Amino acid sequence: MFRIGTCSWTDPTLINCGRFYPPEAKTAEQRLRYYATHFDTVEVDSTYYHLPAERNSHLWVERTPADFIFNIKAYKSLTLHERDRKAEETEWRMFASAIRPLHAAGKLGYVLFQFPPWFVCSPENQAYILECQERLPEYRLAIQFRHPSWLASHQQALATFRWLKQHDLPYVVVDEPQFRTRRTIPPISVATAADMAVVRFNGRNLKNWFAKNIPVYERFHYLYSSEELAEWIGPIKKLASRASVVYIMFNNCFADDAIVNAREIMRQLKEG
Repeated sequence: MFRIGTCSWTDPTLINCGRFYPPEAKTAEQRLRYYATHFDTVEVDSTYYHLPAERNSHLWVERTPADFIFNIKAYKSLTLHERDRKAEETEWRMFASAIRPLHAAGKLGYVLFQFPPWFVCSPENQAYILECQERLPEYRLAIQFRHPSWLASHQQALATFRWLKQHDLPYVVVDEPQFRTRRTIPPISVATAADMAVVRFNGRNLKNWFAKNIPVYERFHYLYSSEELAEWIGPIKKLASRASVVYIMFNNCFADDAIVNAREIMRQLKEG
């Protein structure tokens, strides 16, 4: 089974481009309802910047079809993006409580634990991942690495995937810019959990990926060609043979790039 969607439905550049939402979809409720008529899943990335609110979870449940799935990006302190501190107990409790209505309604897929670029492969950081899993035992944590040390060599990649599989943690496969210096994560397609696999398309904007002092959306400004997406059909189908559901999420959120690409890969998978 495939679930295909984007990593936002309220991005300002998407709203302002005028190519997806109809003019009458002017409120957050109207946009979500409209989005849910085209896709069966979405990733909520705003929860990285601000702790989610339980009220919003209830509203999202009410505004979407019964089989619609939300995936939630973990709050920044939970993934150690604030270098000088770890998350407080209250933050863990607030985060867990806020997304519980989605889980209770059967509308929560994965909780994305996207670790920062300085989160290196080490026993200490492996222990922290397991701590995260223990703190949120009712939820499915999907693990995304951004430091290449986790997959630095073929042997290291196998060890990382074996460790994730041992602890029943889904690995997040990424498609993102690749540099000769190997500063990013290579697009290795692997399923480390039987119930789900996750693929996130971040775009391939080489020029802006490490650029400073630019809006975040400029980093993800990239429209995949049909040929580039076609390269993924085989690997995605292989993932589907090893996991009951494959989430295919487009994070190239600039204007309607993610929408266009999500629709295109949906078409290719149906025709293939």
